[in-house]
Amino acid sequence: MTRSEIMETLRYACEHRKVCSAHFLNEPEERLINPLGVAYSSKNTLIIVCILVKGFSESKNNQFFRNLQFVKCEKVEVLDRKFSIHKDFNPEDGQYKTWLFHATMDPFPEKIFFV
Repeated sequence: MTRSEIMETLRYACEHRKVCSAHFLNEPEERLINPLGVAYSSKNTLIIVCILVKGFSESKNNQFFRNLQFVKCEKVEVLDRKFSIHKDFNPEDGQYKTWLFHATMDPFPEKIFFV
């Protein structure tokens, strides 16, 4: 997939709150993620903000927030499963410098915030 295709797939998944399967460079298996958005980190790195549902984790700690390097993402596939936004998701957290887009806690589940 191209970077543009990956970005548009993630945007769609955030907008529709769809679980994704994602493969990252040099990782042994795909990850299942709940994508929450794409942002530049405080270190100016483009990241995929998500919750890891299942799959590879260097820390061996699943079911937790992750900031994954966008540049290492090789493929993303939208699955036919929806997710709810975790109550602890805070797009105003200082680790996120600039959002390209992110899901919101909006009571209308098909909304997304684009910056």
